[in-house]
Amino acid sequence: MARPAPLPRTLFSTAYSRQWTPAGLRMLRSRGGFIDGELDIFRSLIRNEQAVHSDDLCVAAGPLVLLSDGDEIDYSRQGRGLTVIPRDGSVLRCSARGVLVTESSVIALRLAEMELWKRFRMLLVSSRGLPHPQTRSLLRRLQDQFRLPIYLLADNDTWGYFIFSVLKRGTLAPGASDPKRALKDVRFLGVRAGDFAELGEERCLLRWEALWDSRLAAMSRYPCFRSRSWKAEFRRFREQNGKAEIAALRVWHDRRRASEYLSRKLTSGEWLT
Repeated sequence: MARPAPLPRTLFSTAYSRQWTPAGLRMLRSRGGFIDGELDIFRSLIRNEQAVHSDDLCVAAGPLVLLSDGDEIDYSRQGRGLTVIPRDGSVLRCSARGVLVTESSVIALRLAEMELWKRFRMLLVSSRGLPHPQTRSLLRRLQDQFRLPIYLLADNDTWGYFIFSVLKRGTLAPGASDPKRALKDVRFLGVRAGDFAELGEERCLLRWEALWDSRLAAMSRYPCFRSRSWKAEFRRFREQNGKAEIAALRVWHDRRRASEYLSRKLTSGEWLT
């Protein structure tokens, strides 16, 4: 199958093109990673706006009750798994103390199977990668209606940081913002730079790639990353000299360790805003 044509210099590519060199962009396209990945995101967004059902649907578990097509759906009584959020669902009740959003559907499923959302009284939501409009709209409704903080669990890499910015800014377009979907209270819970070393899991680190320097430089100019704490996080991430995926942590294979990790993060305020 022929490779899809690159996006025009609008939306996703423009902001990056201003800051990355032509050689860097050619390298990205040759790797078929970041730029071509954005094409997949764009296609998914089009399907979402056209109400074409796909595997990009939002899934959740926890103390939430929705009304859809006349039926009440209680997400605390759907077994040890994740249930799809219907597109036409309206929020009836939510007794959660916060919303735990996971980038990885694998981690979300493990947390649901462990039923850790019950201990922390959290609504568990999987963004399944980049949070799509349906997910961001649901999170905005929950925050507006119930004043819930949004906690994010994502990979310790530039993509995980970018997902935080998408929730904070409300749009996938780099550097832009969408007030209708932007979230005021988003807390980056992890995985943060240094967490893998503290847990004795340095083996999970993947070698540093030169293009990540360009991504960090670009994101450091976003308003949501201009605080001292975020600058320190970016510095530690660079000094770490590698990235790691949250699913690689062995902590998620043990309910006690997973509970301790989340408890430490939540109770000590070890998050970035």
